[in-house]
Amino acid sequence: FSLTISKNRGLEQIIEIIKPFKDKVTLTLIGGMRGDFYEMHIKDNLEFIDIIEPLSQKELHLELSNHDVGLALEQTTANTNRGICLTNKLFAYCQAGLYVLATETPAQRLFLQHNEKFGEIISSQKSEGQKLLRNVLDNIVSIRGEKNKRYRISKELLSFDVVSSEIIQNWKKNQRNDRLFKEY
Repeated sequence: FSLTISKNRGLEQIIEIIKPFKDKVTLTLIGGMRGDFYEMHIKDNLEFIDIIEPLSQKELHLELSNHDVGLALEQTTANTNRGICLTNKLFAYCQAGLYVLATETPAQRLFLQHNEKFGEIISSQKSEGQKLLRNVLDNIVSIRGEKNKRYRISKELLSFDVVSSEIIQNWKKNQRNDRLFKEY
């Protein structure tokens, strides 16, 4: 999902990776579709692509829970920040219990190394991406079976209450350190 579905977001590569599996996989795109992107990449692939117009936050989270896999696709060439941040999209997928396939950025790699149950890195290289997708399809029963577990884990680790508490503790600790530093 994205506010705007357009080029240079990684979808071009993932569509090519999915094509050979079009009888087994549906790619659902949620957001406002750019007309030029639709014409170039979507209209000839509607047999395996569903499009949903933008949803409210509540509707979006309800919709996500109907799916198996979330794609956290980031293009670091478009924006340096994309390589060092974790997006709301990634957290939304985890909080819905989805298995995440994420493009390799330093932040996403680190996140998935610390949270292996949530998913894995997908290569934008067609052959490697297809190998991973084949593996996901071969293991879809266990991926679906682990959905509630991923949901519960994310609730314990990634909820706003838990994360904001850690941020506040770090902020207070750094405030004390700043005062100590100023005293010397």
